[in-house]
Amino acid sequence: MIGKWAQNNKLVNGLPPVADAFATQGYSDVISIDDCESVVAFVMTGVSADNTNTITVEACDNVTPSNATAIVFTVSSVVSGDTNDSPTETAVGGKAFTASTANQYYIVEIDPADVEAANSHEGRRYVRIKVTEGGNNGAQLGHIAIFKNNVQNAQAVLPTAIV
Repeated sequence: MIGKWAQNNKLVNGLPPVADAFATQGYSDVISIDDCESVVAFVMTGVSADNTNTITVEACDNVTPSNATAIVFTVSSVVSGDTNDSPTETAVGGKAFTASTANQYYIVEIDPADVEAANSHEGRRYVRIKVTEGGNNGAQLGHIAIFKNNVQNAQAVLPTAIV
């Protein structure tokens, strides 16, 4: 069945754009990734020439979270126009970047199996994105959008993913 995009995918505004959103570090909302095939996050940047920043994906044991564990993920970047570089798998420590020009974005692909493996003691699948600002220059980084793809039980209005 071909359906409307919003009936099969869930968009979560992980962190709205605000000035110096990642002052030292910023976290997206913790979201449940139950009932989806994959999760993709887009981290949008402004200019941050003097800072080396880091994107990290954390598997969370609950909605608070009480424990957050950094996990591997796949990332590619678009630094000009709409052409991305080749996707690469990160180490657990995350993806370091310097946004020397405005309007760059990073495509972060999260495998639900990695989230589940990190939280096997809980049997829950929660995740969040953390961006750490590497300096004190007011990096203009500020938006994280998270997509749950191919949600099971598609319906006209999907339930919230923010927990």
